[in-house]
Amino acid sequence: MSFPGFTPADFKVFDIDGFKPRMDAIKTRIRPKLEAIGRDLLPDVARIAGDTAFAHVARHARRTVNPPEDTWVAFALDKRGYKKHCHFKVAVSRGVVRFLFEAGPEHAQKRRWAAAWKRQGPKLAPVLRRVFVRPQRHVRNLFRNRPVCRRDQARRGTWRASRQASAGG
Repeated sequence: MSFPGFTPADFKVFDIDGFKPRMDAIKTRIRPKLEAIGRDLLPDVARIAGDTAFAHVARHARRTVNPPEDTWVAFALDKRGYKKHCHFKVAVSRGVVRFLFEAGPEHAQKRRWAAAWKRQGPKLAPVLRRVFVRPQRHVRNLFRNRPVCRRDQARRGTWRASRQASAGG
């Protein structure tokens, strides 16, 4: 299954009260879509990382009482897990999809990584400004042949993965 997109009903899963009802809804409604995102993005993540990558969909296995406020698919270079490494994440929660880069609490080199980030971060700020403050026509070129949210889909309240050449098409 290719990623079918998120609908407004998908986000309402996080409004469900109770642990079991929300977990059941996440497992049946959200998790298959996260698995599809993982399959769709994995080749690109592996290419960017320069190594074999693995997609890990959150299972929330340690939860038994409090229902999760979000769920995700994480991409890492370790087949056994992602938490002890820096990783990319696509997370879904109440009304939002987030794309994250994370150095989690289990990351063994977290202090060293944070120190390097503090040293190198100021060099990154001008690059990020150039990338994220571009006019719309240039942003379209950045995402050529990537999933985009088309204007008509946004008006209908659905987001579907579209491999079209432009964001307006």
